[in-house]
Amino acid sequence: MTDIIIKPSNSDGSVKLQTEGGTNGLTMANTGVLTTSGNVAVTGTVTGGTLGTGVTNNAGVASGTIASGVTIASGINMPDFDLNLSSGQNRIITFGSKGFQVWGMVDATGIGNSSARTGLYGANSINGSFKIHEMSGTIIKTGTRNDVADILFTVNTLNIHMRQNGYAQGPSVNATGTGTLSPSTNRWSGAVNTNEDHEIQLASADGGTFYYCFFGTKA
Repeated sequence: MTDIIIKPSNSDGSVKLQTEGGTNGLTMANTGVLTTSGNVAVTGTVTGGTLGTGVTNNAGVASGTIASGVTIASGINMPDFDLNLSSGQNRIITFGSKGFQVWGMVDATGIGNSSARTGLYGANSINGSFKIHEMSGTIIKTGTRNDVADILFTVNTLNIHMRQNGYAQGPSVNATGTGTLSPSTNRWSGAVNTNEDHEIQLASADGGTFYYCFFGTKA
């Protein structure tokens, strides 16, 4: 079947779809730019393209999907919003080719190879989907061993840099430093698990939830 082509009779003309009363509903200029006079309702998913700088998000939009690959240009006005996460999820913003910031949460599931998984990997990972070279950030743990710890990470080593309540530990119960997946009783920590493709994992035997925010560079 051949294409149906509708075009103006001269190079300066436009293609217009009008209402019965003669109002332009859809206008295509000679440049190919489409202009509508009313609202646009999309029943499917927007899968590509760029939202221009003049677009303002309507705070009344409660749901919908913008597919992966869509670019939102700088200058877009966005209202305040909540970044909703469920246990085991991360949200990652990347800057250029290397920089990133990640927010995440995961329920404590145990220690050793039963430690909570973050989905983030050290630089020596073979199959990790998000590999990290360097990063710093904060881990907060709820539960009976509630604590706030600042961490430093380089290549494949996570260090507990500072802690507030003393429950986060480094290599031993009363020390900061290189983290472990075998923390002492009533303590928690974090480390790269070399048995599971160098994934960064968080270890605790007393339940609760880990919340974390990291900033760094990808491997």
